[in-house]
Amino acid sequence: MAEERKTVKLPDTDNTSLTCAARILAHECADANLEFMRCKQRDANPRACLVQGEKVTASVLKTCVYYISRI
Repeated sequence: MAEERKTVKLPDTDNTSLTCAARILAHECADANLEFMRCKQRDANPRACLVQGEKVTASVLKTCVYYISRI
């Protein structure tokens, strides 16, 4: 069975925007990021933590979309 990939329109961001948002992202995505970091400590294999990494990415995207939509 072929793996399905979701297509998501990414918000327009640049390095400056992400740097400015770092404190917000650190707060909003803390749980997902901590879970990812703990997984990386347990297993050096990059494939072992793909699910946790996707959760971090989803959290960052959700947070960016939320704050960008409020502008």
